[in-house]
Parts: sequence; structure tokens; C-alpha cells
Amino acid sequence: MTLVIASFVTMPCRAANIIRVVDSLLAQTVKPDKILVHYSTEACHLDAGWSEPPAILSSDYSVIELRCVPNLGSCRKYFFAAQEFRLRDAFLILVDDDRAWGPHVFERLIEFADRTGCVATTRGWSDYRLKPDGAGNLILHDEGIKASKISVPTEVAVANSGWATCFRPSSVRTSLFDHAIIDKAQMRHSDEVILSAMLDSPRYVVPMPKRFYADLSAPVRLWQSPIATRAKLAQLRLSPNLSVRMLP
Repeated sequence: MTLVIASFVTMPCRAANIIRVVDSLLAQTVKPDKILVHYSTEACHLDAGWSEPPAILSSDYSVIELRCVPNLGSCRKYFFAAQEFRLRDAFLILVDDDRAWGPHVFERLIEFADRTGCVATTRGWSDYRLKPDGAGNLILHDEGIKASKISVPTEVAVANSGWATCFRPSSVRTSLFDHAIIDKAQMRHSDEVILSAMLDSPRYVVPMPKRFYADLSAPVRLWQSPIATRAKLAQLRLSPNLSVRMLP
């Protein structure tokens, strides 16, 4: 039987979101066999670290696993789980801790990924622009394709990893798990570009109905920080296999 593993990272400043994220995963028409909630006790960038394990009050504890891991930043959502399940018959679905999902999202992603052998996501991009923020820092704004805006599966270079991205762990190149690349690719500060470069399968945004997700409270948005932009640009330089364009 093919396992369905949902995985996300949570930070203390988003503690109030956890139960809504978990509830939306438990309500899927294709229910995950495991929900891995990664957290760290040490601080890293905008994550203050947890002084005690996150509290999750749920009616179904059997599939929820709290994982205390080293604080490798945003890549924690896949770095450990992809290694653990890469030799298993499994789908890994990455989500973020600031978004809840409609009940048919997993079903649609898994059906497409299983039928085509491709990576299935609800948002991705191939083009980006650098725009100044209020302080004059250049921030990478991707020209994203969202699942509710398309009617046919659409190939992209980069899958937004926290936007319910589904793939088989066996399709991840083992070089992604080399700790040397964590620093070289600045994976503590952004994770999606290097993950897409290390997946051997094409990446597609799969059509979804309107309101297939709900944004939750996010007092800290990592992608808006200059350090996240520097990480993405570093990963693009390391990823010549990705067809990505910088637009004026």
C-alpha cells in the first residue's frame, strides 16, 4: 500500500495555526497515513525555537507525529522525511503552517502524481522579478501560477514547496541530503528552488477549484526577507537544470 505522508514545520509565532492546519489535513478525502510536525528547540533566523513541544489537541492522534529536529530552517519540512521514506512506496506532501486546505486537495494531487509520475503542486513558477522593498532591498517576487487560475495541468520550473507539493521521496537525488549543500545553497533561509532542482520528475501545477485553501495568521513571512532572496538566487546559480527567467 502506498503511504501518504504530510509534512510541515511550525514556529512558535504561528502556534495558533497548528490545529487548523492539522484539522484540514485530517479532513482530506485521501487521508494521510502520517502527519509529521517538525519543530526545533534552537533558534534560526526568524524562528525563535520552542521551549517545549507544540501542543496539538486533535481527535485523531494516531497519525500525528511531533518531530524535534535540528533547526535547518525551512527545508526541515522535507530534509528528514524524504530521507526516511525514500526507499518506501510513498507520497510526501509538503505544506506550510500558515495555510489550511480544502478536502479534495490531496486526492487531486495524488491522482495526478500517480498517473503521470510527475511532481504535483498547487502553485509554482518559472519567472521572477526583483523588486525593492520599503528599505530599498531587492526582494524576489516569483510570477506564480496558482491552481485555481488554470484549467489544465501546467508545467513550472519551481514548485512552491509549502503549497501542498506532492512527490515520491524516491525521486529526490541523494545529494540533497549532503549537509555541505545546506550551507552552500543557504537552505536554512529558503528551500523550494534547490528542492525542485533535486527532483528527477517534472513539476506541474494541478487545477483546483476556487477557495481550495485558506490563508492563516502569519506574523512572520520568511519570503519577504532579503536573506530569503539571497538564498533563492544562490540556489538558482547552483541549478542550471531549471529553466527560470528573471524578468525586467
